[in-house]
Amino acid sequence: MTKRLKPFILGVMLMQLGLPTAAMQGQSARTHQGDSSLVIRRLWKGEHLSFHMLAPSPDGQHWSGVDWQTGDLFVADYDSDEARHVTSAGSWTGGSMEWAETSVFSPDGLKIAYVWWSDRDGGYGIRIIGVDGSNPGVLLQHSEANSQISVEGWSADGAQLLLTVLGSDQVWRLMLLSAADGSAKVVKTLGERPPQVAVLSPDARYVAYDLQPDAASRDHDIYTVAVEGGQERELVGTTGDDRLMGWMPGGGNVLFYSDRELTRGIWRISVADGSPVGPPELLRPDIWQLLPIGFAGDKYFYAVITEASQVHTASLDIDAGRVVTTSTPVADPSQGTSKSGAWSPDGRQLAYLWRGHGDPAWKLAVRSLGGGDTQITGLPFGEVTRLEWVPDSRTMMVFGSQGSREGLFRFDLRSGQAAPVLAGADVPGELRLHASFSPDGMTLYFAREVPAGSDTWKLVARDLERGTEREIL
Repeated sequence: MTKRLKPFILGVMLMQLGLPTAAMQGQSARTHQGDSSLVIRRLWKGEHLSFHMLAPSPDGQHWSGVDWQTGDLFVADYDSDEARHVTSAGSWTGGSMEWAETSVFSPDGLKIAYVWWSDRDGGYGIRIIGVDGSNPGVLLQHSEANSQISVEGWSADGAQLLLTVLGSDQVWRLMLLSAADGSAKVVKTLGERPPQVAVLSPDARYVAYDLQPDAASRDHDIYTVAVEGGQERELVGTTGDDRLMGWMPGGGNVLFYSDRELTRGIWRISVADGSPVGPPELLRPDIWQLLPIGFAGDKYFYAVITEASQVHTASLDIDAGRVVTTSTPVADPSQGTSKSGAWSPDGRQLAYLWRGHGDPAWKLAVRSLGGGDTQITGLPFGEVTRLEWVPDSRTMMVFGSQGSREGLFRFDLRSGQAAPVLAGADVPGELRLHASFSPDGMTLYFAREVPAGSDTWKLVARDLERGTEREIL
């Protein structure tokens, strides 16, 4: 199947490392503005929000990604706006729920390893397939023990895949998966926070990754860990927000994105045996909202968000039917995106979902109209769709997924604990978009398709305490 990619409000940029003509003319590779040997050009622009699911081919001519209309894996050509599916089992509605997530090309560009979710097969697993859709197979068996997986990279010799895995214990780990027999090895146990980016060094001796120093921080530091022995070293830290981009060809340098020196820019640091050598070097300043995609040879691909969805607030004169004040975003659009705004029942607090540009997970933000700082809280969910307040103004109802369970969860703002209210087979897909609570918070109203696939709908009321439903309409 071939499909045409729609426009998206995101720039996919290519950075060419090295400019031979400048070197031959004897020009300096360093100026006060950075490295003049870098060439940056825009490849694509339009609407596409799943940038972190894109992966470039080794020759830089194609990318793999997810068609979010079906959940299938596709391969696209950089020189055209067409993409073709390499899987055909993706299904969002009816029957088995299956879809692709992150993917990486093999070093020879002939195969793709990718994450696949299948409730029929038992959860997340790692699969492999030819770029033409041939010879599909399973590398890591599907299991409910894999609460979340991301495939980060393929070793240069094609022997191993680097994974980040969230186990059923809600602990993240860096793992290496054999491409030959599917055996797995834990390289590093990270804890409750996932890295934004993890990359295997060209010689496969080290893994570099970035991590928040604590759950409340928006900053990241960059570390390396030895594949053999597990010795960890801080590569870049303490000064600002440092985000890993990748291990440069040759393995002697690491590229990263940082706000040090009062600008967002691209930096390079020399590395030997997993340790930093000398101070970081600024390659290009004033690069804003960089979202890493990855290397293809000496080219680096990244995305830039120029416009993101935001929750806005404004004052209205209901009687006059007019807007009194200009609508303003609840947070700084240059820092991230927000969605699912919800007023507390007492009208004193506004809750919304917030995700910084490049951050892997949504967080809960609660802003008080009485002033003070906005409280940002991490959420124990793999994906979050929508928020609703419970009338006590101390509890949120969250529509999302936790491990292999998807549905409605009660989230206590004080303890940070989540408990399922409606999950599993009882969850209609429409719950993600439309639902309403009774004033006492004990009854949930929503539409249910009965039977599934019939296009016949009933409005039902579900007693959240007893778990019973009654038909309203």
